[in-house]
Amino acid sequence: MGELFAVVLTIITVVSTAIFVMHVWWLSADISVHGPWIDRQLLETMVSSGVLFVLSQLALAVFVWQSGDRRDGRKITVFPGGVVLMVVLAIVLVGAEILALTFVGSKVWIRRIDAIMRHPVDTRPTPGCGPAASVSNV
Repeated sequence: MGELFAVVLTIITVVSTAIFVMHVWWLSADISVHGPWIDRQLLETMVSSGVLFVLSQLALAVFVWQSGDRRDGRKITVFPGGVVLMVVLAIVLVGAEILALTFVGSKVWIRRIDAIMRHPVDTRPTPGCGPAASVSNV
């Protein structure tokens, strides 16, 4: 049963990765000055998350394939110290990814805020426009 799960997991990983690589559903055209920066940051996020996704899913498939019940009477392998090491490694991996993506994303948002501060937009309402202008005095 472990081998079947490993094969199905590998197929799901390959198909879902192919959908993203082939850009089946992708972003629409940029309509703002900041669009290319945000799109680049999104692409960096997708690539780093995608690589970690593929590596972790394939590692899981290999682990399940190797650890599956072969019905040959061998003892179940127990990790020294239990699963604590695996849980700690998973937390460190996810934490490192979040930290890296925070630094990558911060440069985009700093650039965007800097552009807004250099070229402020007048947000005061224009006289004769807005919801109050559309109400007729009856």
